[in-house]
Amino acid sequence: MDKNIDNRLGRGLSALIQNSSPEGYKEVFVANIIPNPYQPRIDPKKDIEELSLSIKEHGVLSPLIVSKRDDGKYQLIAGERRLNAARAVKLEKVPVIVKEASSQDLLVYAIVENLQRKDLNVMEEAVAIMNLKKEFNLGNLEISRQIGLSDRSVRYYMKILTLPENIKDALYNETLIYAHAVALIRIDNPELQKEVFEKILKEKLSPAKTSDLIDKLLVYSPRKNQTRLNILSHRSLVIQNNLKSYFGDEKVGMKRNIKGEGSIVIKFKTDEELEDIYKKINSDFDS
Repeated sequence: MDKNIDNRLGRGLSALIQNSSPEGYKEVFVANIIPNPYQPRIDPKKDIEELSLSIKEHGVLSPLIVSKRDDGKYQLIAGERRLNAARAVKLEKVPVIVKEASSQDLLVYAIVENLQRKDLNVMEEAVAIMNLKKEFNLGNLEISRQIGLSDRSVRYYMKILTLPENIKDALYNETLIYAHAVALIRIDNPELQKEVFEKILKEKLSPAKTSDLIDKLLVYSPRKNQTRLNILSHRSLVIQNNLKSYFGDEKVGMKRNIKGEGSIVIKFKTDEELEDIYKKINSDFDS
C-alpha cells in the first residue's frame, strides 16, 4: 500500500461527509438502515466484539454515512462494523450523516473506509477492486484515483486474482500476506507458483526471503526483452549447452523444478532427423 494512502483515503471520506445532503447529521433507527450491498468484506461481522463493548458503554461516537432511499429507509454507505456492533448490543438509534450516493459511490466508499481501517485482507481488497473494474467499467487509473492506490498497486491486485486457488485461500486466511503475493505474481508459471508457495509454508519464508528465492529462479533476457525462468544449476546449464552442441542448438531443451526434478527433450521434425539423433546416441553406446 502506498506510503501516503492514509492521508488520501482520509481526504476521500472527509469529502464524502462535507458533501452531505441538507438533512445532514441526525439519529435514525438501526432497523431502518439497510446494509451496503457492495460491502467488500467477505465476513463483515467478524472481529466486532471489542467494538460492541465500546459502543455498549459509550454509544456510537463516529456517525455512519448513509443515503436516503425512496421507501424512507437509509442505505448504508460507510460504517458496516459500527452498524453490526450497534445491532449486537441492541442499540435502538445511531448517529448518521445523510448523503446522496450512486451505486458506484456505495462501493468506492466502502472500499475506502475498509482500507483506511485496514479491515480487509488481501483477497477482499483484490475482489473489491475487480468489482469496481467490472461493474462500472473503470480503468486502472480511474480506480487508482478514486480509492487512493497507485496504478501499480491496482495492477498487482488484478494479478493476485490470477494466482492458483490454494494460494488465494492462504491470502484470504492470512497465512500469506500482500508482500508474499507481490513476489509470487512475478512468476508466470502456475505450477512453479505452487512449488514456491509450498516452500514458503514449509520453511516459513518471510516476504524478503521469498523475493530472494524468486530472484534466483528468474533471469532477465536482454535479447528477448523479458524475464524467464532460470532454475537450472550451473552444472545443468553446462550439460544442456553440451547437448545442444551435439544434437543442435534448437533441438534440445531442459527443464527442472525447485525440487531438482526435470526432463530433457530432444526435438525432431522428420524421420530423417529422428534417425540422425538415434545414430548419434547409438554410436556412443557402441563405442
